[in-house]
Parts: sequence; C-alpha cells; structure tokens
Amino acid sequence: MPKSTPQIEIGQRAFEEIFRIFESLEEAKNMLGISSKQLVYDWMQGVAPSAKYLQRMHYIGADVIYILTGERRGK
Repeated sequence: MPKSTPQIEIGQRAFEEIFRIFESLEEAKNMLGISSKQLVYDWMQGVAPSAKYLQRMHYIGADVIYILTGERRGK
C-alpha cells in the first residue's frame, strides 16, 4: 500500500494535470467553472483541490487517482 501523500503534492499534481489537458490556464478555468485564477495558483502552491473540483477534473479527463496518490492508472 502506498504511503500517505502530503497535501502539498496533491495540489501540485492537480496543477500538473490541468496543464496536461489544457493549452492555457484560461481554458482550464472556463472548463472547470473556476471564476478566479487564484484557485489554480493555490493548487500550484500546494493547496489541495476540493472534492467538487476533483470531480470536475475527472469529467474532463484528469487522472484523479494520480492526483490523489501519485500513481498513474494503467490505460
């Protein structure tokens, strides 16, 4: 079983996934229904996204298992 992941890594992986999927922060913000870029910048600084945003990220193709655990799903 993988060891627990610190919250800062979860936020950074969420930010990484956003730029894996979207070409710009503006596109990500619009698709995720985020009204402020600050939230995404918070993720970059290590603040973990809420369950609401993890669910939205899942629906747009983000690897939420990777965000939470640091392990990529097998495709």
